Parts: sequence; structure tokens; C-alpha cells
Amino acid sequence: MSTSATILITGVTGFIGSHLAVLALQKGYKVIGSMRKLTRADSIRAAISKQATTDNLRFVEAELMDANAWDIATRGVDYVLHVASPFPTTLPKNDDEVVIPAREGVLNVLRAASSNGVKRVVLTSSSGAAMYGNRRQGTFTEEDWTNVNNLKDTSPYFRSKTIAEQAAWDFIK
Repeated sequence: MSTSATILITGVTGFIGSHLAVLALQKGYKVIGSMRKLTRADSIRAAISKQATTDNLRFVEAELMDANAWDIATRGVDYVLHVASPFPTTLPKNDDEVVIPAREGVLNVLRAASSNGVKRVVLTSSSGAAMYGNRRQGTFTEEDWTNVNNLKDTSPYFRSKTIAEQAAWDFIK
């Protein structure tokens, strides 16, 4: 299959983002992968090239908090797969270290996509946005959210994913 459609994949350096890039390239899409620093471009290209041709792959540098970078990155893009989110390897000293970039990042991407005529944005969430702080089993729906005020049963990452997704839903409304 060949297509002229372009997909921006935020967080292409991560596990999910890099696998999405492989699948999109295999389907014939043009892929733009975002990363915080372009210094990782060669290693990510090499990893992706083991499973897909990278002729239609390019990278952009974009920090979640940089609205201008997202405006530039979404120009001429048909679809956005928003996967990027802060994922600390150690617990942050303050939730704001992950919550603010997660929330502002999703809003920056959505605003840029909207103003640049992107046809569709897919936001990658986490089960952590729905099932902690209240209960951990049963059937969850769009009405279920992790209780971000329950600090004993949630992590900063789960709180950031919850707050970011709620901000995205509010933006859509």
C-alpha cells in the first residue's frame, strides 16, 4: 500500500512510538517522529530500519512545553498519534515535573493540530488514567478516572496521564 498521507508520531523514541512508526512506514505512510533532542535521530532511525524502510521517515525536535515547535511540526500533517508523555525513571520530587508537561504537551499538540487542519489526532492514554485511587477491577468506562487526590494509591505518572487526558477531553468539548 502506498499513500501520500503524513503522520506525526510524538514520542517516537519510546517503545510505543517507535513501534507505531514501524507500522505506519510498513503501510506506506510518510512519518515524522518527534523527539526532545535530535541527537537520538540516528539511533532511532537504525532501530526502525530493522523492521521497515526509512525513506519516508524524518524527525523534528519538539519539547512538550514548546507550543511553537508543535505548530511547526503539525504543518502539512494529516494525522497525529500523540504518544509522548513524561515517564520518569525515578519518582519526581514534585508532581508538577510530570503533570505540567503532560497536560501542557497534550494541549499544545491539540491546539497546533486544530489550527493546522490535522484530520485526526489519536491520544495514547494509560489504564493508569482510569483505575487507581478508586478501585482496581471491574469494567471501566469513560466515566471512570483515577482519583488524582489519592496519593497513596497513585503515582505521579498515573496522575499526569489522568490530568492530561482530562485536559484533552475538555479541549475537545
